[in-house]
Amino acid sequence: MGDTCVRQMWTTCLFMLLIGFSACRSQQLEMVTKDSLEEIIKDTKYVLVLFFYDTETCPRCVAAEKELLQVNTMPDLYDHAIQLIKCEDPGMAVKYGVTTVPQVVYFRDGVPALFEVPHDVREIRTEDVEIFVDEAQQVAMKTLNDDSFEHLTQAATGATTGDWLIIFYRPSCDGHLSAIEGAGVKLRHKMNIAKINIDESPRLKKRFKIIDCPTTYFFRLGRMYHYFSEEQDQYHIRPLINFVSSWYKNVKAESVPMEPTAFDALTEGIADYLKDLIQGPNRGKFLLGLGVILGVVSLILAIVAVTCPCRRKETKLE
Repeated sequence: MGDTCVRQMWTTCLFMLLIGFSACRSQQLEMVTKDSLEEIIKDTKYVLVLFFYDTETCPRCVAAEKELLQVNTMPDLYDHAIQLIKCEDPGMAVKYGVTTVPQVVYFRDGVPALFEVPHDVREIRTEDVEIFVDEAQQVAMKTLNDDSFEHLTQAATGATTGDWLIIFYRPSCDGHLSAIEGAGVKLRHKMNIAKINIDESPRLKKRFKIIDCPTTYFFRLGRMYHYFSEEQDQYHIRPLINFVSSWYKNVKAESVPMEPTAFDALTEGIADYLKDLIQGPNRGKFLLGLGVILGVVSLILAIVAVTCPCRRKETKLE
């Protein structure tokens, strides 16, 4: 009888320990590696990621995780639940525009939106994240290219489709897109936000003379204003919002370059072709051929001048 009681007590204790351990485990977000994070982002419609550093040396990271654990993962009007995870990989943090930790990035069908930590509290809170998740359900940023830019923006004709904040980028600097998208979430219904991959839109790259990656312009009423980040190679949500709200007035307004005509494109193409020939490996042969052509043309003009009937008539009159 005594042995039976002892066994029952041990069984009960073990069961309680297992429950306690499970409860402790449920109080932490799922930790993911770089590879698994990319896979989850690819396959899951809504993913909320906490980027953090070693919790032993980052108490704010611990506090942020506790706040995220309380976020409602099935908000109203959502058709899928939000998956909550955390990642400690610094390379992935930089890839998605994270400059300080802890920070939250929200992925919708793979498109990242950076969460703006309120400046008045400087901490990640459940209620702020839930508001952000509600506002960011739909992707704010449009995609433009050589064919759609002028039709959708009408930038050169006065921007009758509204104001546009547009980032010109290539895959090597696409980490800035999450901040642009985060600003777009806040600016929704006030203006348009868009991105242009200059590797896929060479005509726009040439038209706007894009050199730096990224380059961001604010288009308003037929004028454009170049956005300069306060911190080199970093974009932040609040400065972007402040720029399009009022700070752009402190920047020199530029006229929007007109869309090249077919004749402009032809002459520019010929000029570029000749430039490539002159600067290319066959430069010597090209210059030699050009010299021969000019020599032949000069000879023909000289012959015509000497044999011209008009010249003979003038000689007889004298």
